[in-house]
Amino acid sequence: MSAAPAPNPASEPAAKPLRVLFFMEHLGRYLRFFDSVIRELIDRGHTVRLVFEREEGAPGPLEQAWLRRMEQHPNFSSTHTLAWRRDPWFRVARPPKRC
Repeated sequence: MSAAPAPNPASEPAAKPLRVLFFMEHLGRYLRFFDSVIRELIDRGHTVRLVFEREEGAPGPLEQAWLRRMEQHPNFSSTHTLAWRRDPWFRVARPPKRC
């Protein structure tokens, strides 16, 4: 008696491609956590939009190289915003977040 092989969800295409929006404070600190996630989403046919706030200056050379590589994918785009700084709750929420 043999069991049928379990389907591999990673090899099956998504029924409907998703549009995923990532907000990050800045790229450097979070890149090591989300690089593989973003790449996997793109490999599965999803569209990824990355929005970050450049709080600590422009991205360093490693982050710039990563962005250049990722922007070669048609399903990836990135931009930055200062919208968080204009939010009236920014100064209130910021100190507890760093604790």
